[in-house]
Amino acid sequence: MKRFFFMLTVIFSLSSVLTYAQRENSPFAEITLNQRKKTIDKKNHPIPRSILPGTANAYLYNNTVCIDFNETLPTVTITLINESTGETVYSETCDAPTNISINLDKESCSNYFIQIESDGVFLYGNFTL
Repeated sequence: MKRFFFMLTVIFSLSSVLTYAQRENSPFAEITLNQRKKTIDKKNHPIPRSILPGTANAYLYNNTVCIDFNETLPTVTITLINESTGETVYSETCDAPTNISINLDKESCSNYFIQIESDGVFLYGNFTL
């Protein structure tokens, strides 16, 4: 019985180490986007909240930021800022985008801030290059 528990412990330990190593070495990572909304309307009444499906998803693959839009937005402004220097490394306004890829091969390794703005939507997140 002790041998069984020992083997079980070894198997679980190895599987967790392999999973961690695979996650760390993967060139593909999701950028978590948070949504900022007003909580009080113009008449100072609270706005009811509910969980909404994501307007957009952002991913980092090697040195390329990929943004997939889940709904049609008329005009979107995307801004990438180097958090160390405060420099805007990318800014573009797009009309009704569906997918956008931003190549950051020429940028230095650092922490970056992403903003996605549209009429009623403001998404933001952080990632490391």
